[in-house]
Amino acid sequence: MDLNEYFSKPKKFKNKIIVISVKDSASKYINKFVVKSNIKLKCEINTRESYVAVIDFSRDFVYEKQSNQKIMCSYKINNKYIDIVSSGYLCGNTSSIKVGSNEYSFNKRGLNIAILNKNNFKLIDSFYVDSHSDEKLLIRES
Repeated sequence: MDLNEYFSKPKKFKNKIIVISVKDSASKYINKFVVKSNIKLKCEINTRESYVAVIDFSRDFVYEKQSNQKIMCSYKINNKYIDIVSSGYLCGNTSSIKVGSNEYSFNKRGLNIAILNKNNFKLIDSFYVDSHSDEKLLIRES
């Protein structure tokens, strides 16, 4: 399955939180996702930049940040935190999506994505997409 197909029905994510963290570089084919998806992402990711996004459809909330520096941020809901780290190739080359001590990022090149239940922060799905070298944006789980 490709990334656009996965996110083609945004209603199925109504009580979910989507978290995206970039490692290395995600810029080459990312616009094929941003332009086609129903997710309202706006940032343009430049080559080897850091990038974080948190999408909460039930609150109509999208948080995005891009930088040529390491990004470290937290998203709080119901006294629980999602801690997110993104480092492009030149500023650390790492990705992390954590809830408590549970790591949900594959820490692979491109987009590392975790889908969480909004009520209890349990993991629904996690995968990565090498949006730097995979023009088809295929979802990978290992």
